[in-house]
Amino acid sequence: RFGNDGLYRIESSKLLGMWILTQRGTPSIYFGSEIGMTNVSFPSIEYYRDVEILNMYQILCKEGDMHESEYLSLVETQGRDNVRTPMQWDDSSQAGFSTGDPWIPLNPNYHSINVKKDLEEEALSIYRFYQSLLQIRKRYKTLIYGKFDLLLEEDPKIYAYTRTSPQDSFLILLNFSDESTPVPMNLEEHQLELGNYAGTTSDKLQPWEARLYKKD
Repeated sequence: RFGNDGLYRIESSKLLGMWILTQRGTPSIYFGSEIGMTNVSFPSIEYYRDVEILNMYQILCKEGDMHESEYLSLVETQGRDNVRTPMQWDDSSQAGFSTGDPWIPLNPNYHSINVKKDLEEEALSIYRFYQSLLQIRKRYKTLIYGKFDLLLEEDPKIYAYTRTSPQDSFLILLNFSDESTPVPMNLEEHQLELGNYAGTTSDKLQPWEARLYKKD
């Protein structure tokens, strides 16, 4: 719902990871998020198992006048089965999840999106980016218990905020868009701790770019 699972799947997956892991409270990493698994797009209602999806299909399509294709487009973005397809470990049969038939079919893109392939990507690996984020979060308790302040409240693209405590001060910049956009603040006193683009520049955020700064 919030990222771009096409051209910027890797970048937006990392951005969403940074968003979650630099917030207060206990983070939740649902299986597949750490390799950028995407919503499934099944061709027919027959592939879905969620009782809510099936009940609403009966009401809207069987008893109502909604076309199945229209209903499926809604299910693709809002249905719960999108995050229930089996974990995609590799590109072997059943994605290495099982030797039998799982209770719900796999996302067909498991050949190109899986743990094995992600770990082979080295610098592009979403999983390794999550590891780096978790290490930083563990090292700096400010990212867990520190004060949260939202910046640039009216900006339609950049979600920016600080996490501060008597010990540390952090600035997080997230570009929730497919477009490059100028950084609307001075970063002279900030040191980049982690970003999802290699060779990032200080004056412009690339599409779905995420940066975590520590103030000197």
